[in-house]
Amino acid sequence: MMWVSLLLVLGCTPKVYTPPPPAEPLGLASSEGDGWGILEQASTLSDVSVRQRANYFLVRFWHEEGGGSWAQRGLHDPNPYVQRRSIEALAERIHEPTSLALLNSFAQRESADPYSRGKAALYLAQAKAYESLPSLVIYLQSEAHHSEHAPIALAAHMMGDSSALSILIEAIKRGDFPLEVDFFLDCAAANSPDLAKALEEGLMFLEEELHLAVASSLIHLNSKKGVDLFEAALFDDNIERQHEALDFLTELHTPESLALLHKATRRSAPTAAKHARIVLEARNDNFPVASSEALNSIDREERKLGLQTLLHWASRHSNQKRSIQKIRKSALSVIADLETSVQKEALKLLGYTGLPKDKTQIEAFLNSENPSLRVEAAGALFTLEARATSEP
Repeated sequence: MMWVSLLLVLGCTPKVYTPPPPAEPLGLASSEGDGWGILEQASTLSDVSVRQRANYFLVRFWHEEGGGSWAQRGLHDPNPYVQRRSIEALAERIHEPTSLALLNSFAQRESADPYSRGKAALYLAQAKAYESLPSLVIYLQSEAHHSEHAPIALAAHMMGDSSALSILIEAIKRGDFPLEVDFFLDCAAANSPDLAKALEEGLMFLEEELHLAVASSLIHLNSKKGVDLFEAALFDDNIERQHEALDFLTELHTPESLALLHKATRRSAPTAAKHARIVLEARNDNFPVASSEALNSIDREERKLGLQTLLHWASRHSNQKRSIQKIRKSALSVIADLETSVQKEALKLLGYTGLPKDKTQIEAFLNSENPSLRVEAAGALFTLEARATSEP
């Protein structure tokens, strides 16, 4: 059984607008087993899923403000998804003047992929930094395809431009969009009844892979159509569709999503009902028993889900030290799982719950033959180190 993840969109590469600048190696990769060296090496690989994760960690944890030269490299990577992971890392450091300046510069880059550019501008809008708005408005006057205007119009609207919302609405009504799941999730931020109507009208012109992302935004925009779309998916004859709906509901924190999850525990297929029960645990205060038990499942996807839910729960209850240590031990118990995808989730969980004495077990993965495991291990070590220096 394969549960659908948002990361599936990584296989759908949009147009590339920005050539990468020549990047001289910094020599970090010469240190065998060194976390920075592992990440530098991975940042040059052709595998986008590995490269983007490495770039995120490099920008997020590098000691220089704004991620040093790694941010520039990530923002000029030829693949928009790598650019976006660098943008996300900078957004987590947006309190730094250099990070803010880099996001501003990218949001004004005319040659950038519009969905990446729009993402940077949305983070700036959240930070109430509107310097890039004039360049966004100029772009909206260009003859670009309406689907490329849409993410820029959303960001400009969030920055307060009075004409951007109508451009966004007309674009969505016309459909014909690439598989940009994040953009349709971000539409929720617009808080506009008129946008909700446009999403409802444009739905028939969008690929089915976008429908649940649209449904998520419709729920935020108080449209009953969003609930209807989720109910149709949760009780679809295709069990994979049920799991896909639950993946989206995992990230949707509204009263409607809570009701849908409870309904799924009673009416969906048995595997999907179990999926819903595990997801619900992340929202409860009680220790996530079902998630812990899922780590012993013969189903790889269930083990992954259990680890992901334990991470969500731990992030909400970081002050419950005894429970966090139980979760840490659970992560250690599955770190040697036979499935790489499960090991990666265990490493990620250890980064957020582990102790300094766990470094030896994490460091062992720096020498893995699998580059994605090497990257995740390096990221876990830097996450653990950041926690150690910031927690009281």
